Amino acid sequence: EVATLSRLQHQHVVRYYQ
Repeated sequence: EVATLSRLQHQHVVRYYQ
């Protein structure tokens, strides 16, 4: 489930960026 991990990481980065 690499897509799920990638998506989770992406959301985390976006949240951190904001």
